[in-house]
Amino acid sequence: FRRSKAVVRPQNNNISDTVNADKEEENNHQWDRPIEFVLSLISNSVGLGNVWRFPYLAAQSGGGAFLIPYFTLYFLIGAPLYYLELALGQFTSRGPASAFVLAKGWQGVGFAMIINSILGTLYYNVIIAWALFYFVLSFRKRLLWADCGHWWNSNGCFVPGSPGNTLGANITALNCTLFNCTGGNCTTALSSNFSDSGCQENNT
Repeated sequence: FRRSKAVVRPQNNNISDTVNADKEEENNHQWDRPIEFVLSLISNSVGLGNVWRFPYLAAQSGGGAFLIPYFTLYFLIGAPLYYLELALGQFTSRGPASAFVLAKGWQGVGFAMIINSILGTLYYNVIIAWALFYFVLSFRKRLLWADCGHWWNSNGCFVPGSPGNTLGANITALNCTLFNCTGGNCTTALSSNFSDSGCQENNT
């Protein structure tokens, strides 16, 4: 027979004599400061949408005026739902796979949360790898993305301010003979736009 551990409840509420209660208290890890718990929640909640999509939506929706309804709905709806999501895990002190033991029919929700986290790490790891890759390359004396001539550059690659720029970043460096008409009809607007940069109007 298995010997059961009896829990002796003291008569005085200020005295704790049970061994099991002491063990549970030792195994129940707690945060040293409440701010550490809040920061851990924020780190798990902030995603790529907060970094990339939120500034875009804020700019498209009125800029600073967008923050007024945003924070209003955050405190009225977002924050209560945030703590409601934590309630089951805090109450049961279990992970998502076993936290839904209270309702057998909802255990699939816990496994779905785990699968969702695994799938999310697939594309998160790719983006983190990009950031680490360019971070390491940034320590080189010559940055690979500072000029053209690499195998991955397209025909539209140009370096702003370079003398050989052919896309109009530095119009004074262009060969003005490109705008001289030798065999066709030139419009006055085309030639007059570049007359100030040393090109002469040559309409034939």
